[in-house]
Amino acid sequence: MDGRIAFFVSNGMAYFEQRLREWIKSIKTFRDKKDYYLRLLREQVEKDNANANIEGLQSVRLIDIGILTPESSSQYDFFAPYALLEVGGRQFKHRTTNLSFAITQDELEKYLDECNSKKIYTAGAVKEPDYILGGARFSSTDDLYKIRR
Repeated sequence: MDGRIAFFVSNGMAYFEQRLREWIKSIKTFRDKKDYYLRLLREQVEKDNANANIEGLQSVRLIDIGILTPESSSQYDFFAPYALLEVGGRQFKHRTTNLSFAITQDELEKYLDECNSKKIYTAGAVKEPDYILGGARFSSTDDLYKIRR
């Protein structure tokens, strides 16, 4: 796969090999562009915190971003880009499908531009939002939009 390891792939595993190649490519892209992605997201957090302040919501602190979560018990969250946030003293791995896709497809800047061109909204199923990220209101106290162990 990476020039050092060869896989024997039967017909039934062709999809698996393709998926592994996609993951390796995404991990390499993420590693190469992580600082750039962090800068973009920190700029977004500043904008979102200004809006949160106007609405009386809490500020977000972006601690880091990541792409692998081996401690997750969900197969969907294992290889999902996330933002490690702190809101109101609580730290958690924030994840949305759109954010994850934007990072894995190297389209984060485009995604954030789209977020900023829309009116701020409350994310689906969120009942009591207390912070804003990417132009959407979320709650730091529920289990929605978070990677769980």
